[in-house]
Amino acid sequence: YLQFHLESKMEQSMIKKNILDLKYNKNLQYLNTTIISLITLFIGVSIAFLTGQVNPNLQEIIPISLITGLFASICIILLLKFNNEMKNIEKEILNLQI
Repeated sequence: YLQFHLESKMEQSMIKKNILDLKYNKNLQYLNTTIISLITLFIGVSIAFLTGQVNPNLQEIIPISLITGLFASICIILLLKFNNEMKNIEKEILNLQI
């Protein structure tokens, strides 16, 4: 009975570790996607200004700045959130007794 109980506990720990690994990988994928979106945004805006598709007047710069700033802010908040969740998952994995 004791051996079965210990094996059951180990299996439960392994299952919990596998679930945490899946959550970690999910957050890592979200983090990478957010970074790519942020870089693509800045490259796109830079190309628009360099090619002259956006005129340097206030009527065009203000809306572009607001939209870019809003999107960049959301991306940065998400980056911090996903990074924090990944650190918490790492701590949980380390605290598991396998």
